[in-house]
Amino acid sequence: QIYEKTGKKPSALEKRPEVLPNLVEYWNGFIALDKSREWGGSGPFGIRYAEIAAYSMMFRFSDEDILEFAHIIGKLDDMYLSWYREQNGGT
Repeated sequence: QIYEKTGKKPSALEKRPEVLPNLVEYWNGFIALDKSREWGGSGPFGIRYAEIAAYSMMFRFSDEDILEFAHIIGKLDDMYLSWYREQNGGT
């Protein structure tokens, strides 16, 4: 809405990474699963594999697709957790 009114993109939109079309399914899954993430006193815990499996079954992934999805979500989660630690002094 800001862009439509002012003609200027907010800096957050300019810095937003582009998700390639063939990876949108994984990114959407990661965003959905991130909401199920548990937090402790020192920050977020990793997304549990049980959550990944439940998501995969809910969308009726094949066994092969479940393994690939779990692998990619795990990598995205590792990157998120590393980023979080860097932003918060390594906790």
